[in-house]
Amino acid sequence: MKIIIKGDNKKPWAGFKTKCHACESILELENSDSPKLVSDSRDGDYYELGCPICSKTITLDAQMVRIATSQSSLT
Repeated sequence: MKIIIKGDNKKPWAGFKTKCHACESILELENSDSPKLVSDSRDGDYYELGCPICSKTITLDAQMVRIATSQSSLT
């Protein structure tokens, strides 16, 4: 197989910044993080992960994560 362009294997959430609404910590997701993708046909898919400070659940709209990280990689 011929490789045309080698990808960087970056996860769609790497570099995305969010805020925990429980403890108000500001977090930036890394490539090594592994949020759970939850499929929701009615409201849209989202990522779910635990806050490393307070352990509360943080949810992130999957489409917004993809859009935000793709735009930041273009600049």
